[in-house]
Amino acid sequence: MSEWSWNENPFVGTQAYRGLLVANLILNNWDWKTSNNKVYEMKGGSKERRMYIVRDIGASFGKTSFPAVLRWTPFRLMAQGSRNDIDDFEHQQFITSRHGDDVTFDYRGIHTGLVDMLTIADVEWTCRLLAGISDRQWDDVFRAAGYDTGIRRRFIAHLEAKIQQGLAAAKDPAFRAASTGAPAQR
Repeated sequence: MSEWSWNENPFVGTQAYRGLLVANLILNNWDWKTSNNKVYEMKGGSKERRMYIVRDIGASFGKTSFPAVLRWTPFRLMAQGSRNDIDDFEHQQFITSRHGDDVTFDYRGIHTGLVDMLTIADVEWTCRLLAGISDRQWDDVFRAAGYDTGIRRRFIAHLEAKIQQGLAAAKDPAFRAASTGAPAQR
């Protein structure tokens, strides 16, 4: 088993890769470390294939932040947001605005280089896929993770609102989201 990097892998530039980045933004995942990504060698009969897996999205469902200390030091072990915090998750939107193909995300993490390459086409592609997940499927995911009914409903409602926001932004070249009071980052 080996690791794969967000910046260097066989999928950089593909729609599926950019969709994975958009999905991470929707989840407010801020822990995009190489050590969380694994490559598995799968052997079956005469065929051998590799599976590229994101194994850890535990730093999700909160808010992203960029601690000031990270601006002047390469130290990356510091928390870059909250996790599993419904109030923080509901406070942070997905997209703040769009101009043509350019999208400004409500993202305040250290991976701005990856986020900056995303376009409205990537948002639309990902949101169309995620919109196909039924309410029952979303509920099954959060129930299996042990969330009580009220918290499940809040997480699901905000996820669905983010998906709808992405689809609305795809239709409107001058999209601007309602302000949350939180600063946005492109």
